[in-house]
This record gives sequence, structure tokens and C-alpha cells, in this order.
Amino acid sequence: MMSQTLISPKIDKNSQITAKEIYIIPIENTAYLIYLPLQRLAFLTDPQTAQRLETVKTGETNIADLAISQTIPALLKLNDKHPLENTKTGHPLPTALTLFLTTACQLRCSYCYASAGDTATEMMPLATAKRGIDYIINNIEKKNFIATNCQQPPLSRFYLAYHGGGEPTINWQVLQDSYTYAKQQTDLKALTLYATLASNGVLKDAQIDWIAQHINHIGISFGGLPNLHDKHRFMANGTGSSDRVMHTLARFDTLQVNYTLRLTLTADQLPYLPDTIQFICERYHPTKIQLELIHNTGRGANQNIIVASSFLTAYQQAQAVARRYGHTLHYATADLQKLTTHYCGISQDTFALSPQGNVSACYASFSEKESLAPVFFYGKPETTGKGYLFDLNKLNQLRQQSVIHKPDCQNCYAKWHCAGDCYHEALTTHSTVASPSRCQITRALVKEQLIENINLNADKYWQATEM
Repeated sequence: MMSQTLISPKIDKNSQITAKEIYIIPIENTAYLIYLPLQRLAFLTDPQTAQRLETVKTGETNIADLAISQTIPALLKLNDKHPLENTKTGHPLPTALTLFLTTACQLRCSYCYASAGDTATEMMPLATAKRGIDYIINNIEKKNFIATNCQQPPLSRFYLAYHGGGEPTINWQVLQDSYTYAKQQTDLKALTLYATLASNGVLKDAQIDWIAQHINHIGISFGGLPNLHDKHRFMANGTGSSDRVMHTLARFDTLQVNYTLRLTLTADQLPYLPDTIQFICERYHPTKIQLELIHNTGRGANQNIIVASSFLTAYQQAQAVARRYGHTLHYATADLQKLTTHYCGISQDTFALSPQGNVSACYASFSEKESLAPVFFYGKPETTGKGYLFDLNKLNQLRQQSVIHKPDCQNCYAKWHCAGDCYHEALTTHSTVASPSRCQITRALVKEQLIENINLNADKYWQATEM
């Protein structure tokens, strides 16, 4: 365990702190971690100081009546402003587009949330993609007209994402043609096109070359060690896919492609996670390495449950390996650099088109046939005109899925980083949260990072730089 330095701060009467956002977290050796996430401030202290802060939380003591130690001058700058919540209202006006190009896939991954290959193949036609592109660009123009009149900066980028319940590159011609169309239209409107792609990495050389020239960022799902990758990420005929994916990664590095590696972890992979990270760091040059737990949907529902303590041990060991190579492992719900009330875009009007042209707010609900489609699909094309019709009742329900509206999350010190975790996962498990295990992992990783950052600071407190 890392060493801990205790301090006893006093609180200045000029400080304005929302009491419920002072988190007093017991740790080892009768010490307490004090975390004020909205101020991005943390320190370790003794039981006496922790008890005094508890009386502030219960309303017995007004924090303005306490004195301050000069040890943490940042406490003098605290305020009770809450800049995070942004609940959308009214008719949506999305300015980014996701295209679910297909449900088809070359792989039959053991934990695939979409059960790709077990469902009917759907392919998006080019006309559907073009309609979505035109709609989003028109929305950007509307917002920029308003911005100009209000003397606000205009939107300059059109964000286009290729994703879905299959491998987007299988619908290759539509991917290329839709990109070309989007580029033509954004050039006409003096907008910058920023395109991203999620892929399994089983790509032909011609596809790799095209991606290197046109896609701004690509996320590749990878299992790391070839034997583990092939155990879980195999082709439709049962053969492994690691050789194909590693070929793609090597080409990406040669072509200097901006890519993230996403490792979806199963219970049997955890003992080998440090070796997996070493394997990756010694061979490839991703801009980011992202670790994620399997989701309890599709074929993922058949996987063994990951024990939180086992994950945390493996994560700590793997993080140490990554840092030796100049990398930092990322876990989405425990990112201290991120303060948000929204886990994903479902509460922020994500506009994702299915192959049939209907509108979903959730990447895991990629088809009208998906079990939770009635929850996440909230729009369809107009029968006349070029726009879309929206079910505002559904949309407003989705907009309420920020962490602000989740009762079980209100007393959690990690809530501004996790933002309530995955709503799709919670619905799948018939729970108000994604899972107790996921919550336990998130809290532990946040606490560990805070203590580590405190002990790296000579002043023995941590305050993050501006986001």
C-alpha cells in the first residue's frame, strides 16, 4: 500500500461549499480521504478533522464558521456553483451523427453485446446515410445562425461516427461513399469533418490504407496475448483472428494512424492482464489503452461474473506495467480528468441511425429488433420532407438518465466521474445501477488515484488543473 501523509486543515469563513459534496472516506491506518469533486480537490486527514467535517455535512456546523489552515490555500477559493448539469429540453437539434452501418460481422466473439452473427443481417443503404448527413449539417447551420445573432462562436466541426452492432467495414462501399458525401457537403459549408470508426481490426490492406488517409480516430477491439484474443475473438469458422488484427496494428503504426485499443475483459483474462499490457506496449503504439468490463447482454450474458477484487488486483499490476512503457491505462468511469453528469449520449440526444434509418440514443441498441429498442429508439424519418419525427416522451425520459436523477448515486464520491454508469446495462440487469461490482470497481479506482495524486504533491493535497 502507498504511504499516506495526514494534514489537519481548517476551513475559512469565506468558503462557500455545498455540504453534501464533501465526501469523507475512511481508509487504512485511521486516516480519512476528504474529496470535494466539484472543486477537484482532495486531501488526507485525521479522525478529528474528519469528524468536524461530518458536522458540516449534517448541518450541525456551518463551514463558514470554521478557520483555515494555510496548508491548503485552495480551500479559500471554493464555491457552491454547480456547472455540470445540462438537461436538454424541447425539440432535439443534434449536431453529430452516428451511423450503424450493419449488423453483420466476420467474428463471433464470446462476449459480443450484439450477438453479431446470430441475428439477421441488416445493411444501411447510402440514401439513409446521406439523409442523416444532410439533416445534421442543416442543424449545424441553424445553430450557427443563432450563434451569429447572439455573438457566440459558431460550430466548426461535423462529427461523424461509424459504429453499430456489427463490423462497419463490412458495409465498405457505403462507408466510403457516405464519407465522401459528408466531406463534399462539409467543404461546401466551410465545416471540418471529423470521422471516427469502431472496428474489430480484421481489415484488408486497401481498407487500412483508406482509413489512414480519411479517418481521424479509430478504436480497435483487441485481446492482447494471441492465445487469449483467439479464445474470445474468433472468426465465424472458429479460427482465431489475432494474426489479422496484429497485422492491422502494425500497419497502423507504420502509417501513423491515431488509434485506441479497447480491451474487453473476461474473468479468465484477469490473471494475464499484466502480460497482456506488456505485450501491447512492446509491440504497438496506440494513443490510448482502454479497459472495459464485459456487458451483461448478448453473448456477454454467458460469461462468468468478474469479481471486483480480482479485477482491481489485475488492474493495479497492469497499470504499473503500462507506466514503465510511458502509457496509462484508462477505465471510463474512473477518469479524474472528467467531471460529468452524463455517462454517455443517451441523456444528451445522441442521434444514431440504424440500418433502417430510425433514430437510437444508445450504441448498444443498434437495431429495432434489439430487446431494449422500445426504450432507446426515439425517432424515425418523416414520410414527407427530409427531417425526422421524434417521440418527445421517450426522449425526455432518456434525458432524465443523468446522474443528477439517480437516487442510488447521490451519496457516492465517484458519481461525477462515473455519471451513473451504463443505463442499458442497468435495464438489462433489472437494477437502478449497472451492477454493484462495477460500482465497487469505480469507487476503488477513484480512491486509489486520489491517494496516489495526493502523495505525489509536496503540499500533500491534490487539486486538478483546469479541464
